Amino acid sequence: MGANYLKELFSDMSGKNSLSILNQKQFQDSIDYSLEKILTEKPLIFISMTRSAEDILTQVGEKKENLFIIDVFSKETTFANGIEPNIIYISNPANLTSIQIAVDKALKKFPSATILFDSLGVLSVYSEEKLFQKFIYLFNNKMNLLEGTVLFFAIKNTIEEEILSTVKQFCDKTYDFSELYIASVELAH
Repeated sequence: MGANYLKELFSDMSGKNSLSILNQKQFQDSIDYSLEKILTEKPLIFISMTRSAEDILTQVGEKKENLFIIDVFSKETTFANGIEPNIIYISNPANLTSIQIAVDKALKKFPSATILFDSLGVLSVYSEEKLFQKFIYLFNNKMNLLEGTVLFFAIKNTIEEEILSTVKQFCDKTYDFSELYIASVELAH
């Protein structure tokens, strides 16, 4: 996995709310790297807007015991519905309250887990801007009180700049890797 640029983020994210801004080409490698890295160290609550729970479980294999998936991607809940205790399906991405309730349930199982949101841009499309900003604000405040670790991923140019600015304000640390891949490709030529 070629997401070595994330090493700085992972070296200093414990107990913090971090935002990582990526470009489209970096996105999948970054998610894969993060899944692998976090699951080797501690439990993970993964709020997925871009992949199904089935795909994620296939990728992580035996490490699934330390993984709780909140699947906001799948419209159908045919896979592991009621069978897999570490999966909650949210059929309506606009229902931010359901996402918060699902995170609360996941935290009961894994109180010290890192929480990973794979795409704030996708989530923001389904919600009214002010409501989304309020959700991020309340979520970050709650996680700060719990001394939790949260990692948000956002793909540059897929989220409104005003929303991204608000998210940055609520995060302890922001990492913008979005120009990194482009610059390294240009250097190679």
